[in-house]
This record gives sequence, structure tokens and C-alpha cells, in this order.
Amino acid sequence: KKKFTEDAVLQLPLGTYEGRAAILEASETVFPAATKWSVHYMTNPIIEVNSATEATGQWYVLLQFVPAAPPDSGVISLYGRYDETYRHGDDGWLFASSAATLFIPPG
Repeated sequence: KKKFTEDAVLQLPLGTYEGRAAILEASETVFPAATKWSVHYMTNPIIEVNSATEATGQWYVLLQFVPAAPPDSGVISLYGRYDETYRHGDDGWLFASSAATLFIPPG
């Protein structure tokens, strides 16, 4: 099922991906190659419907993952926020943009 608009933009620490095809390719190749496993905990959504076809959202995230290298890597925890825009069309509500602001806590 489609999740992103054709012209969507996804901004992550691993790079910026423009267009549905680029986002799909990254999710099938770049992201799996960078991590052994990962999990995202999305909390405290704030969604504003601005019109019948546009909305914005903000989510807090806890991201835990094990990097693919070096082989003995442990779990890394990142905290942050996703700022998003959504567009409604023939396929329902889709992501038009998603930008992650993440940080590693000190210590």
C-alpha cells in the first residue's frame, strides 16, 4: 500500500530521499544495510488538519538500533522528533514530507 506521495521528501541522518521511488529504494537497501535491527517508538502525536487535503504532524521518537558494523556493536538509543506534512488524495492520507531531528544522549 502507498504511504508516501509521488513527490515526498524524507530527511534522515542517513540522507535525504526525494520521491516515492527513492524512499522505497532506501527502505529496501540503505536502511537494512546500515543496521542489524531497529525499532521506533513513536509517541505524543500532535496532528493538525489544516484543510480537507493538508495536515501537519509532530511525533516524539525513541529509536533503538544495532549498527551493521562493527560486528560487536551494541544497542544505540536515539531520541528526537519527526516533523511531517500529509496530503489527502485518491489514495487517502499520505506522507508528503517527514524530517527527523535526532540526538544521542550524553554518557
